[in-house]
Amino acid sequence: MKFGICLTDITCMGGVETVSIALARKMKEMGAGCEIISCCGKKGIVRWSGRTIYAGVQSRCLNKHDIRKIKKIVTERAYDAVIMQLNTPHKSCMLANKRFIKELSEVSEIYITLHNSPKSFLKRYRLYQESWFSYMLKKLLTIVKYRPRALWFLKSSRRYVQKYITLSKGAYWELKKYFGLESAVCYNAIDFIEISEPVKKDNVILWAGRFCEEKNLPLLLDAWDEANVLDWRLHIIGDGSMRKWLENRTKTMSRIDVSGLCSHEDVLEQMKRSKIFVLTSFYEGFPTVITEASNMGNAIITVRYDGFSDELLKPENSICTGYSKQELAAAIQAMAGSEESVYSMGQNSYHICRKFCRQSSENNFWKNIINMDNNGAETDAKKG
Repeated sequence: MKFGICLTDITCMGGVETVSIALARKMKEMGAGCEIISCCGKKGIVRWSGRTIYAGVQSRCLNKHDIRKIKKIVTERAYDAVIMQLNTPHKSCMLANKRFIKELSEVSEIYITLHNSPKSFLKRYRLYQESWFSYMLKKLLTIVKYRPRALWFLKSSRRYVQKYITLSKGAYWELKKYFGLESAVCYNAIDFIEISEPVKKDNVILWAGRFCEEKNLPLLLDAWDEANVLDWRLHIIGDGSMRKWLENRTKTMSRIDVSGLCSHEDVLEQMKRSKIFVLTSFYEGFPTVITEASNMGNAIITVRYDGFSDELLKPENSICTGYSKQELAAAIQAMAGSEESVYSMGQNSYHICRKFCRQSSENNFWKNIINMDNNGAETDAKKG
């Protein structure tokens, strides 16, 4: 069986791109052919040794010529299935194009992976220092324009889609509740190595991700100020549009370090040496950083984000809070105030993660699809 993984721009190397490359590698390990189709972008540094086809789309919106070009690629490469990697079903996502889906469905099976919380497609979140008037105006725009667009795209395109894919149980139930659509849960295909030797951990609370509005960094900083835990440091790693704001905001704050963009290996090394990992996002599909931090033996503090799922977040290894700085600060104080508790929660995180990785590997959706295809081919060969 041969797959094409289609995304907007592989050279961006964000979360969607990283997960797409991991999926492509995993499929090759399972004996399937797999290539990546990058609609935009030029050949650049990509951590993927397989074939990447650049479609050369110039704008952020697909026109008739672009659709014909990509359809020709899919036809010539003879993919049995194309996996669309969508951040959102809004028009802002190039791949959320009904005509595009319809055209490709004529030459290949289509699967659509939704990388974010389905509930978030219908909401407008109030951002830091945004006035109530601005928030209500944008919320009205979401209700009138963006919400109907998301509902229309997903429901009208389902006749051309073999299966929708969600990344967690939480996202699965949201897609079913708010859109009336069934999906298959397929966890991120990233391999998480087992820790062979314990590493000395520091009194560090770690946050890692993109510096953007949906990650809700202001809540983290407000809660850190409120918690005032003297023997601990807060370490923030990442890059993005809010970088300058973050640097200005943290100039007068104590016991806080901000690192720029790091390699994936460096981030994992920081996770290995920190004791607590914190997540403050408004929404997630399935936060890979939670898996990585759990695998490195971090206790977890998280807000109850849209798309929330409890595969890795149990009472014995995590504290979940609401979106108030008082709740988040209280969680930081409670966890940081007990060395014994934070150690045992970190150990529990590691064991929960190892069990999760084994189970998700055994019950992999794509593995079952490939095995069914292989069994069908063997049956046909015997009949022949």
